[in-house]
Amino acid sequence: MRIEWDARYNIADEQINHQHKYLFQLANRFLAADSKSELLDCAQSLYEYTQSHFAYEEALMLEHHFPEYDQHVISHKHLIDRLAALRGHISGDSLDKLELKNFMGHWALFHIPEADARLADYLFEGDTQRAELSPGNSTRY
Repeated sequence: MRIEWDARYNIADEQINHQHKYLFQLANRFLAADSKSELLDCAQSLYEYTQSHFAYEEALMLEHHFPEYDQHVISHKHLIDRLAALRGHISGDSLDKLELKNFMGHWALFHIPEADARLADYLFEGDTQRAELSPGNSTRY
């Protein structure tokens, strides 16, 4: 079982695209895991990187006064909550890997092309240049 990146998920921000692709790689490692300890490690990596990715996006939104900031952050919180629930299912031995595949599919089909694409489009409107988009002195992911 694999989750494939598709060019239609690309948005106008290459750094965010790169992060999304890495999230897909982490999800695929998770789906390929065999043991409970490997599943837990993969789930933790996916959870932590997702939080870093969302922090990056949210910093961009704040810095550039993205008008949909509040709605986007709520969406991120729901996604993080779902990932936390998936981690809990592993601990409780009730994980169905199809649940993660469905979660990533929803993310790829709805969050990326809708919410993230609107953010990228907003960031690239007018005279905004990519070099101006990295938030302050924050770490690049």
